[in-house]
Amino acid sequence: MLSSIDMMIVAFYATALFASALKLLVLTLPFIEGVWLVFVLCLVIAVFWSLEKPHPQFSHIEPSGVSL
Repeated sequence: MLSSIDMMIVAFYATALFASALKLLVLTLPFIEGVWLVFVLCLVIAVFWSLEKPHPQFSHIEPSGVSL
């Protein structure tokens, strides 16, 4: 599992890679529209990534079993 700083580094390089690829593939696209497209692409990847990961299942804790 990657730490949060590792994820930020991966996200930085992935964004730079997507922006560079978009700039090379679509030469007539204005800069700011390319930025928005890369932003939306990163959001879509983040949503799919988070849906793919299993989420922990929390069970009910009985208060009578907890000692203070």
